Amino acid sequence: MKIVLTIIFFLFCIIALYEGSAPHFSNRVFVSGMLIISISLFNVFKDEEKPYSLYKMFFLFALFFLGISPLVQFNAQSSSFGARVLREDEYFFMNVVIIGILGAYEFLYRNFFKLPLSTKNLKFITTYSIPNQLSLRQSLFIIMLSVFSFVMVLYTNNFSILSMLIRGGEFKEQYQIESSALALVVGQFIRPISMIVLFYYILLPKKNIMLFVFLLILAILTCFPLGMARFAAAAMYIPFVLLSIPLFKKKNVFVLFIVFGLLVLFPFLNNFRNLSADQEFTFGLDLKMFQEGHFDSYQNFALMIGEGLITWGGQLLGVILFWMPRTVWPSKPIGSGAHLAEELGLDFANISANFFAEGFINFGYLGIILFLLAIAFITAKFDKMYWEHAFKSNKSFIKVIYYIFLGMLFFMLRGDLLSSFAYTTGFAFAGFLVYKVISPKVSRIK
Repeated sequence: MKIVLTIIFFLFCIIALYEGSAPHFSNRVFVSGMLIISISLFNVFKDEEKPYSLYKMFFLFALFFLGISPLVQFNAQSSSFGARVLREDEYFFMNVVIIGILGAYEFLYRNFFKLPLSTKNLKFITTYSIPNQLSLRQSLFIIMLSVFSFVMVLYTNNFSILSMLIRGGEFKEQYQIESSALALVVGQFIRPISMIVLFYYILLPKKNIMLFVFLLILAILTCFPLGMARFAAAAMYIPFVLLSIPLFKKKNVFVLFIVFGLLVLFPFLNNFRNLSADQEFTFGLDLKMFQEGHFDSYQNFALMIGEGLITWGGQLLGVILFWMPRTVWPSKPIGSGAHLAEELGLDFANISANFFAEGFINFGYLGIILFLLAIAFITAKFDKMYWEHAFKSNKSFIKVIYYIFLGMLFFMLRGDLLSSFAYTTGFAFAGFLVYKVISPKVSRIK
């Protein structure tokens, strides 16, 4: 099955992306680009006994953002936000760099995965367990958390349900709160609480159907997919489908679901970024979407290398201290994408800088290697903790955190790191807060 799927997708990519008659066509760019696609496809569809993993999410990112989109952009000679069009030699050089990154990641991941888990890792896995059913006190806590999350998001949308359900546009109400820091806390930490409460309840062996329906309604209203950034919607609804629909845990179903999401749902959700009464909705597969700014990750990486932008750890310091307000630290670094846009004088500053571009802007080519080591180690450790331990228990809350990370990894790989790290940290803290409030007494999984 995996061989068939790989061949089908590979042939589709060749048919869709080959433009040998185009005046700017390059054999070496096409061949190296198809090599990136083939490496990614092979690793996405192998290991069917692990139908989803951080490893597969890594190669899904590589397939679309480092393989397919660059070839579409090269064939169309397109660029985003007023940036210059990349030269043919730049495309070829970047493809060689990316092939090296993919090969090194595969090698490092496999070796890190073979390492035994430490006692600390095992303790972390076994500490967070779900009870068979909730006490009255725990039920009250779970209701209070969900209602609190809903009310805070409603408050920041000027008490408009419609505003909660859409991401932007003329129907979107302005925030009531003046503090941008508080607005970020609501979006990055408080909003996901309602959905994470639902995940906790889904894991319970014994449930009250009325309470489940109540939590489900509140969670969907609070974290409505059309009202959130697409990465946040993915981080919330990937756990939902994995916890609720057993089909998604079978072989390649999850991978095909993500592919469908990126090709169809991803552009559809873009309709709601700036909704208007006379807006025309788009739905369906359109390769032109790979020329749009959503897929600027590859080009920005190339521009960063071409311009030699290196801050020697300045950007990484901003990521680590993301929680520090600019009123306290006026010279706090902006996101790496915004920094690139500022240096090049682009038309738009909210652009991406993928994970390896973050490595380069911090420490040059050495930074790419260091960031590669970090992502290979982290994804291998979390995959091993899940598949060899947490997966085997029906009462492990670590599953919820792992499922959230599946969606957040995509965001972190696309970048930039400043915003993605802040959101990932906020979502993780929200998860652990939910557990600690509902189950304050730590027990081990039996």
